Amino acid sequence: MANKTVNKKKSELDKIKKSLLKDYDEPVKKKVFKFKKEETKSSFDRKLIISGLVGIMIGIGIMMIIIPDRIATLANGEQVIVEIGDKNITADQLYSDMKEQYNVDMLIKIIDNVILTDLYPEDNDMKTEVNSMADYYISMYETYYGYSEEEFLKSNGFTNKNEFLDELKLEYRRSLALDDYIKKNVTDKEIKKYYDESIFGETETKYISVDGTSDEAKALVDKIIARLNNGESFDDIINHYGDRITTKDLGSISYDTDIAKEYTDELIKLSTNSYSTEAIKYENNYTIVFKGASMDKPSLDDCEEFIVKTIAADKKNSDTSYYYRALIELRKNNKVDIKDTDLAERYEKYIKSVTENEQ
Repeated sequence: MANKTVNKKKSELDKIKKSLLKDYDEPVKKKVFKFKKEETKSSFDRKLIISGLVGIMIGIGIMMIIIPDRIATLANGEQVIVEIGDKNITADQLYSDMKEQYNVDMLIKIIDNVILTDLYPEDNDMKTEVNSMADYYISMYETYYGYSEEEFLKSNGFTNKNEFLDELKLEYRRSLALDDYIKKNVTDKEIKKYYDESIFGETETKYISVDGTSDEAKALVDKIIARLNNGESFDDIINHYGDRITTKDLGSISYDTDIAKEYTDELIKLSTNSYSTEAIKYENNYTIVFKGASMDKPSLDDCEEFIVKTIAADKKNSDTSYYYRALIELRKNNKVDIKDTDLAERYEKYIKSVTENEQ
């Protein structure tokens, strides 16, 4: 029984972890209606930040810069960090050992921190989001594992909460860089296609849905469409079927309304004062869409920003390779040149591995 409880908790936590990978800054379809997409939790990519201490390597880098004037130098030019009787630990030894212990991922974090902190200075949105995210992680570990905040930080390699917040800030900034990279690569052709196919003006609409996707549910929704074809109104149908169906008048909606794409795609196809002749099958229901009065759609200039943001969000969610490609290009554009040949070789191997794995 104990094992089943533990497994259940782990399974639930895994679901939470997966949900954290979703992006929140996209035009999310909030789950208000039966068609709407799941609302996500954070405005940046929800990757679990369970990694080492950036501060250690940064500290080593600072030490290597300031230490020459403060420590003894051996005859061969090596600088002594620690003396143990007649034995010495030199800066070269420490650096070599640290290279082995902390892999190229740690170096990349330091590089990205330097670049991204300049590009995306901390603001109130970042502070609020990062602190909220940190509290969320900590609370989840408390709920599912019974960890205190100190236990959570210690078990994940952080000596204090500020180190954890720094890690989250780095991922937040990486997400901003990713968004900018994808938006920059949205083409005019993609923008025009989205405008032609998915943008529409203010439109009155309502729907009737039947829960379930069984043969019985399909038979019921077909019967409703047949009655509509015979001249019965939506109100007649609602009164007749009562709680066997779900219905809602959404009023007037537009292209930027938070509602599922399946619904708006059907709405765009319909002519004024008409309804679906074939119900939409979506998740766990069948739905009949009604289209009322509508206005002309806005100009491309008026909605281009929304279109770019939406296309970028779709690309980001459908192709994880953008994450690596964006950061690789970021480092190239900032003329990153790794002078240490061992680390440079490891970085090239890392780049090759992540790009091959994402193809």
